[in-house]
Amino acid sequence: MARTKRSIAERFLKQFERDKPLYDQGSIQAIALINEILVNSPAVIHAVTARPKELSSLRLKLAEKGYSRPKRQVSDLIAARVITYYRDAVPIVVNALSTALEIDKKRSLDKREELEAVEFGYSSVHLIVRTRGGWSTSPQYFALRDRWFEIQIRSLLEHAWAENEHEVVYKSGIEYPAAVKRRFARIAGAIEIIEDEFIELREHRQKLIDQYSARYQSGLDGALEIDSARLIALLECERPDCPGWRAADRDGRPYPAHIDNRCAKALKRVGIRTGKSLQAILRSRELKAAEALFAREHRLSEPLSHLNTARLAVLLNGPVIFSDYFPELLTDIAIQGLLRQRRSRRGR
Repeated sequence: MARTKRSIAERFLKQFERDKPLYDQGSIQAIALINEILVNSPAVIHAVTARPKELSSLRLKLAEKGYSRPKRQVSDLIAARVITYYRDAVPIVVNALSTALEIDKKRSLDKREELEAVEFGYSSVHLIVRTRGGWSTSPQYFALRDRWFEIQIRSLLEHAWAENEHEVVYKSGIEYPAAVKRRFARIAGAIEIIEDEFIELREHRQKLIDQYSARYQSGLDGALEIDSARLIALLECERPDCPGWRAADRDGRPYPAHIDNRCAKALKRVGIRTGKSLQAILRSRELKAAEALFAREHRLSEPLSHLNTARLAVLLNGPVIFSDYFPELLTDIAIQGLLRQRRSRRGR
């Protein structure tokens, strides 16, 4: 029986070695697929990575596990990871991936559910997935077709703990005494507390925006320099019927990460440094005309977003700075039209 399992393992290893280039391709495609699925997710992602199984690692795993059906039982020949900034983003990512991909529920694991209420330790979700629907027939993901692979989802702090614990404990092969294991558990508990603190600090941003909005509505703070929170607050006051940053987050269609900060910096570079100066440009005929042209060129049926309004304000006051901060928009037909208009007026 043992000899039969060894021969099965050897055939499996040889086949994997022959197919290694396909697994390399599959890893690259897994990253692209995951990014495509999560592109509109409100979860803030730190990193998406993937790699094929190392041959030496696979050989050791087969020897230790004694699999009789390795083609079915080995699920991490391609292993991907999604690392989120915050722990509360993990279920959002899991839901998005579970909706888009086929999930093998029997082989998938939620390590969070395995911990008792008084326990602290490895916390991660492991999904065993494969493509389905349009994903399974797309030439872009040919190396993943009909192939199960693993996706691990955890937060950045959970990832740091897991990598260190894996290196110090699991790979060492040492059976540490209970006192040492308790130290690892204490670190895991401390990380949970730190996670909660980071989430609380993140939520403080919302409170600041609310405070600034109330002050702008009361005619205060106009002389203070804007930052990203003040930019969001002032746009919510001046354009209350237009979709803004927080509305986009609530609708599951978030703007690109940190583009609010980019807008605030660009506005200050073109001389729009305070709430009062931003209000002046937002109320100007020139900006309203630019917004109307942009909406017309894009055949928008809804009001212009706060993001586009902020970018247009930069363009009208500093085209060169606009190109530095928003080069991705230079091929936009409406932006090109506005730039031509500006050049034409300056040439008169």
